[in-house]
Amino acid sequence: MSDESKKLYVEKLRFSFLNIALGLLALVFLISVSSQITDQQMQGIENAMGILLIMVILFLTYANFRILKITVTNKIFEARYGLIAKKIPLETIKCARVHQYKFTDFFGWGIRGSFDGTMAFNITGDKYQGVLLVYTNSKGKEKKFFASSKEPKKVLEVLKGQNNNIEI
Repeated sequence: MSDESKKLYVEKLRFSFLNIALGLLALVFLISVSSQITDQQMQGIENAMGILLIMVILFLTYANFRILKITVTNKIFEARYGLIAKKIPLETIKCARVHQYKFTDFFGWGIRGSFDGTMAFNITGDKYQGVLLVYTNSKGKEKKFFASSKEPKKVLEVLKGQNNNIEI
């Protein structure tokens, strides 16, 4: 984001406690299995380092995708999962509406795509609604983007306040 952009709305959504607990349980399981394999079957430091590398990659992946951050400035709508972000300039948004997320829309959580080409940044659980945006990409093609939000109506208000051409 440039220095001249003013943040108008920021929301952080976290994975539920259950998912965090399951992730930590899986990590403990991997550590215990790797220590048993290392003691009983592996003879070289290379094999132990391989398992350690896999565990580090799994942890970094988990750390990257545990928080979904939604930001609206006076110029862009941004959805961010750690290092991965989707930025949509406000002037390209044609339509925005509240959308109730269903598992069958994207068959999962995280960064997903649907059969109709809609991209989604969503968080676990069916309790979250979100914002569905219809926008024009840099090639002039109409695209759809869904982002989970606890307050989708507030996001729509902020978007409409910055661009009167957005159809709500």
